[in-house]
Amino acid sequence: MPQLIQNGALNTAALPVPDLYVQIAQPETLLISGVSSALLGFIGTASWGPVDTPTIIGSVVQFRQIFAGKRAWSSNLNIAVDVAVHQGASQFCLVRVTDGNDVAAHATLGAAQLKARYTGTAGNALTVSVMSQSFRDGQFVLTVAHAELGTTTYGGANWTALQDALAADNQALIRIDLTGDATIAEAGSVQLSGGEDGAERHLTVLLASRRPRQGFTH
Repeated sequence: MPQLIQNGALNTAALPVPDLYVQIAQPETLLISGVSSALLGFIGTASWGPVDTPTIIGSVVQFRQIFAGKRAWSSNLNIAVDVAVHQGASQFCLVRVTDGNDVAAHATLGAAQLKARYTGTAGNALTVSVMSQSFRDGQFVLTVAHAELGTTTYGGANWTALQDALAADNQALIRIDLTGDATIAEAGSVQLSGGEDGAERHLTVLLASRRPRQGFTH
C-alpha cells in the first residue's frame, strides 16, 4: 500500500518490493523577500512646477528640475525633501499648492509674447534668445535657458514654427502667443519677469480655500 515518508528517510536501494512511496519535501524558500513600497508624500509651496498635481520624484536633482530651488518659506517643498533625504527617504509624491495669487513670468520678443509654463519666481530667471542659423538661410534657433531647469533649443523659419515646436514639447519651459506678423525680423534676447509665488500662508488655509484641489488634499 502507499507509504508517506519524510524526504531523506527513504533508502530506495533497500526496498524489498515495488510499491508507491511518497516523500514529503520541505519548501526550499521559507520567506518571501519584501519589496519596498515606501512613498513619502508632501504638500507645500515651490517657485516652479505644476500646481495641485501629484508628482513622483526620486532624488533632489530631479526635484530641482521640476520645482526649481529653495524658497525661504517653512512650507517650501525643497526644504522638506532635503531633510527627508538626509533621513534616508528616496521616493516622494509631491503636490505644490498656492494661495491663488501666483503669476507666470512673461516677456515680449518681436511679435512673440513669451510666457513661462508654470507660475512662480523661478520663471524670472528664464532667458530666451533667437538667432539665425548661419548655415541655413531663413532658419532660426530659439534657445530657452535657466540655471536650474536646464537649456533647450528649437528650430523654425518663423514664430509660428517655433510656437509649434514648443507646443509639441511637453517639457518646454515657455509658451509663445503671437500678436502680429510671424516673420522674425531680427535676432534678439530677453529675460522673463513678473513671476510671483503668491503669499505664504499656513497650509490649512491653502487647503481649505474654495478652489478645487486634487491629490493629497484632505
